[in-house]
Amino acid sequence: MSDQTARARTFGVPGCRIRTGLPRPDPAHIAALSGQAASLVGDAIGRRRIMDNGIRPLALSMKVCGPAFTVQVRPGDNLMVHAAVMLARKGDVVVVDAGGNCDFGIWGQIVSRAAMARGIAGVVLDGAVRDAADIAADGLPVWSRGINPRGGSRDGPGEIGFPVCCGGLMVEPGDIVVADGDGVCVVPAAELPAAVTGTESRQTIEDARMAAIARGEIEPDWLAAELVARGLWQEGLPLNDPTGGKA
Repeated sequence: MSDQTARARTFGVPGCRIRTGLPRPDPAHIAALSGQAASLVGDAIGRRRIMDNGIRPLALSMKVCGPAFTVQVRPGDNLMVHAAVMLARKGDVVVVDAGGNCDFGIWGQIVSRAAMARGIAGVVLDGAVRDAADIAADGLPVWSRGINPRGGSRDGPGEIGFPVCCGGLMVEPGDIVVADGDGVCVVPAAELPAAVTGTESRQTIEDARMAAIARGEIEPDWLAAELVARGLWQEGLPLNDPTGGKA
């Protein structure tokens, strides 16, 4: 029996429970996706698994990559948020399903400071934060649906370590969260090897295209043929010279 399996336990009852011993992805996969753009990773897995654009960073410079540590709370309550900060591991991204409710700021600077002290890599919250400027200044990467100064309660119920819905996506414990100023991409654990390979391939393609533009080769090699196929351009007519070379 693995150490992780030995620690796997569930406390409480459905709707108000905590599960420990959560699955963990291969650290090599996390390292391979760290620093990659959310857009590039999203392209690599079929331009899907992107949270809706209501989930936004507190600062465009924020970036994070790490395994999802999932939390579900009753709108306006943050009991399980506080518990999650103590139970999550270093490098985890706490993903909170607050039902999209932005009437209460259930993540503030105090819990952010605690999360940073615990080594938590970042937070994605389908709800509202408060103390937004202070959190951003402290440097913890945080994505949320909104900002509201009204504090929440600490009564529960809620769940930790079970699938949640955040930003329109189902997120499982151990999925990889890749987020930056553009938004949040979530890679299912089962798709991690393919995501790594696909991201590397996409990066090679984009690097080549950037180099071509730098050389003055601005027109994509596929564009003219695509326009001609759709009846939007004449075959043989240069795109950068609509007169066809005539004076």
